Parts: sequence; structure tokens; C-alpha cells
Amino acid sequence: MKDKLSVVLAGAGTAGHINTLISIAEQIKILSPEAKITVIGATGGMEETLVPASGLTLKTIPKLAFPRSISPSTALFPAKWAKEVRDAEKILKAVDADCVAGVGGYVSAPCYRAAKKLKIPIAIHEQNAMAGIANKLGARWADYIGTAYDSAKLKPGHGKTVERVGLPLKAEVIEAARARRENPEECRRDAIEALGLKPELPVLLVTGGSLGALSINKAVAGASRELLQVCQVVHLCGKGKSEIVSELVTKLAGKDAVGEL
Repeated sequence: MKDKLSVVLAGAGTAGHINTLISIAEQIKILSPEAKITVIGATGGMEETLVPASGLTLKTIPKLAFPRSISPSTALFPAKWAKEVRDAEKILKAVDADCVAGVGGYVSAPCYRAAKKLKIPIAIHEQNAMAGIANKLGARWADYIGTAYDSAKLKPGHGKTVERVGLPLKAEVIEAARARRENPEECRRDAIEALGLKPELPVLLVTGGSLGALSINKAVAGASRELLQVCQVVHLCGKGKSEIVSELVTKLAGKDAVGEL
């Protein structure tokens, strides 16, 4: 019998996928402290930064997007797909995986297929309201499917079901929510002090999808003059996107309206 449970988590592409994956890993560690957790992500993706920073082991395979239309490159897809599956199989064998849990993103699909070929149990979590291609493909092979929304409409294989389980959250987010629920005034006071904000004004927190935040960023920055008359704005712009926000806010509301936390 194996000494340690070996779990492979597969997912890549956006911070939404990766943070869900990291949150699941945290809960696995609580339930099984000795478990060995390996993450499979995409070469060159943001997971190369976020996953190691969370203390998890990362293995990567090249990102392979599914063709959405017929083009000369479509003919090359089957061979590339077969190689992706082989690469995933090698990792699963190397870590002696007991199960594969995927959260979506292109890299999940070959991992699902490899797990199916190796007869390794598959679990899927879909955190979006509309399921992506990778999870739609993997759903037919999955032993367990959990979703954040009923609208995901994943179709499980024969005899399997889909359960709405909500969105996995990091431990610090859960703890912050608990603390705020128990003592909201103290939490607000501590946060205001830590961020250097004014206690007499309400605070608007702005954040968007990590790779799709540009339109939200522009809209909020474009309304900065009006917003700053009634509240303070903490704007999480996303990596590499703060400059355009700063320039627009400076133009509309003045340079004193912009600062970094």
C-alpha cells in the first residue's frame, strides 16, 4: 500500500483557474496533510509564478488551444493533441497519481484524457457560469463533477451526477470573511489603517477577470472624477495594466488622485 496519497491538479490560463486550484490544494492538505500534490499547468502561463509561490510543485506542458474554425493549422491539431496527452501521461506515471482533479483551461483537457487512458479517477470543478471546452470534454469521463453555478450545464457520463458545491476559496479569504462577520467595525478599522485610507469615506473595491479586466479598468478610470467625489477607490488593475488606469485618472481627476498601495 502506498504511504502517501498522490493528487494531480490540472488547470491553467487565468488567475480564476489557478486560484481555484490553489484553494483546492489547501483543503486537500487539511484533509490529508501527508498528501503529495502536483500541479500541471501551461508552459509560459501565470501559473509558473503563482503556483510555486503557494508552495506547490508545478509541472508544465505546452498550451494547445482547440481549433474554433477550419484553417491550415487544423490539420496539425491531432498530432499535437496526441503529444499533449503523452506528455500528461508521463507526468501522471512519474508521480504515481491516485487521482486527477481539473479546474479547466486548455491544459486540463489532455490531463483528463491521459487519466482516462491510465484508469485514474477524475474530478472536475467548474467555477464559471458557462463551462469551457476542456471541462465539457472531461465531463464525460469524470467520476465527480462539482460546479459553482447550476448554469454550467456539464453533461456527466452514464450513471454520474453533477453537484453544485460553490467556489473554493483560499484560507485567508475564508478567515477574513469570518473575522468581518464576527467584528465588522474592528476589521474595517484595521483595513483602513493598513491601506492608508480615510475612515470617514466609503471604499469602492474594483477588480475584474485577470485577462479580461481592461474594459472594466477603462470604465472605472473614465468615471474617476465623479467617483472620487463620493468615495475612495481601491482598484486592482491586473498585472501590467496599471499604467493606462493611472494615466486616465490623472487626466480626469488630477495627479493627486492616484497612488499605489
